[in-house]
Amino acid sequence: EMKKDHKTEQEMGQKHGADSRGKAVSGSPVGPKNGVDSKDKGKEVSGSSMGQRPIGGEIVTGPSPFDNLPEDCVSNIISFTSPRDACVSCSVSKTFESAVQSDSVWEKFLPPDYTCLAPRSRVFSSKKELYFALCDHFLIEDGKKV
Repeated sequence: EMKKDHKTEQEMGQKHGADSRGKAVSGSPVGPKNGVDSKDKGKEVSGSSMGQRPIGGEIVTGPSPFDNLPEDCVSNIISFTSPRDACVSCSVSKTFESAVQSDSVWEKFLPPDYTCLAPRSRVFSSKKELYFALCDHFLIEDGKKV
């Protein structure tokens, strides 16, 4: 059984309220327990009906359905995203976290000519490490990399 936690707009720090005509106003100091329903012109609403829409998706605890996929399949899926999305996907499941470490994922993010761009004086433990090394800024002086 999976437990679902919802964050409401009020929990996210957003304020809601109503103007003197009962029209909804965002940013008003009126909280959900003393708000006014805009449809019923002045009828008070409780916290259970105002500002209770989940924001940013759900947090689901327990086993992930992605854990049933083979890791190489997950790696292949991740390789079609961006490097940033690959890093973020580590939080999906343990399988994704492991798959993101795969050289096959980071190989797809590297430029085709990465072997001539990589510093020869350094050994990289993974393609991910190489990718981030190539992202670092470097200095060029007299046409040579410093």
